[in-house]
Amino acid sequence: MRRLIGMVIISLLCCGSVSTSHAFPKQLHIGKQQEYPPYIFEQDGKTVGICAELAEAAFAVLGISVTYTQYPFLRMLEYGKTGDVDAVMLVFKTPEREAYLSYPEQELFYEENSFFTKKDAQISYAGNLEDLKAYTIGVISGFSYGEMFDQATYLKKDFTLNDELLVKKLLVDRFKIGVGSKYVISYHAQKMGELENITFLEPNLFDKNPLYIGFSKARPGYEELTIKFSEALE
Repeated sequence: MRRLIGMVIISLLCCGSVSTSHAFPKQLHIGKQQEYPPYIFEQDGKTVGICAELAEAAFAVLGISVTYTQYPFLRMLEYGKTGDVDAVMLVFKTPEREAYLSYPEQELFYEENSFFTKKDAQISYAGNLEDLKAYTIGVISGFSYGEMFDQATYLKKDFTLNDELLVKKLLVDRFKIGVGSKYVISYHAQKMGELENITFLEPNLFDKNPLYIGFSKARPGYEELTIKFSEALE
């Protein structure tokens, strides 16, 4: 993957397909959410993952270097709003966030979220959220799970800080159902030695939803940076 990305960068730089400008900074401070493999996570002291490596490849085309600081998700969003960081990742696009984050035309990747339970829970679900009204559902504070779920005020939701805690709380019966990315939840359950005790409900909560980096509108030059990043990523 990295060799292929490197070849793409060299090709773009040589042919000049993405013009660069000095209107935006050449080093960016990015706020990242807590461990979210395989999209973005820490490995040997370095930020890696599908989305992190794609973003860095696009920034390299623009001659921009990046540094990361990890925050709880809600604090990451707040720093994106105030301009304490230049950008945040990873985020879904919502009307509320578009007020303070600038989204590229190109997404970094797509994600599917699913409900998950303990294997012995015996919960019946066929795609109708109304069927889950009797249960408390574990979610991450500040996350969007798609308009239909976000606006389902009739559902009881238990808020927590990250996916690792979400899995732990499910396993000790703080709630019967959690919601999250199959990849991310499976990763944390496997680390705990509990993957065989977790099952995912079908169908998925929603179809594939795009994941983005969001540039802070409180930072100077965000408009041009958003456009150039999208061109480089494409």
